[in-house]
Amino acid sequence: MAALIDAIDVKRKMYFELENTPYYCLDVEVSTPTARGGQTLVRLKMRNLLTRAVFDKTFKAGEKFKEPDLETVEASYLYSDGDASHFMDQESFDQIELTPEKLGRRGSHPALGPVTLRQLLATWVVHDLNHVHQIAKAMAFQYCGEVGPWREYLSVLPKE
Repeated sequence: MAALIDAIDVKRKMYFELENTPYYCLDVEVSTPTARGGQTLVRLKMRNLLTRAVFDKTFKAGEKFKEPDLETVEASYLYSDGDASHFMDQESFDQIELTPEKLGRRGSHPALGPVTLRQLLATWVVHDLNHVHQIAKAMAFQYCGEVGPWREYLSVLPKE
């Protein structure tokens, strides 16, 4: 059985589990009551590790969280084949396979509902590609006046 963590013991950069979902603590604020009999409250700024959503939530100091069954590994993408995507652990050089079954794992997004790991990873990739597109547009803009009659064929440039 996983160890239990009191809310008052959660620190920045700690991982914990709430309602079968792993979270990462971004910030902690403890409010100690001034009146007798008041409860100490712990406000956590936390990131849902399945959906990447960030939000604040307040807990009583004695509330308990499970310690999540997580392993963090710094890895590099190697290649994909018909069966899986392959990554290399940067410390041990072991290979890690991300199979379709693993990509099909489901989580729950607070606003969107059920999502799969595949959808989450695809969203991160497209999000990054959107930034690449924004950078390309900004860089290409400086050549607007130089491309002459070919401007209409260059979709990265704004239309006149």
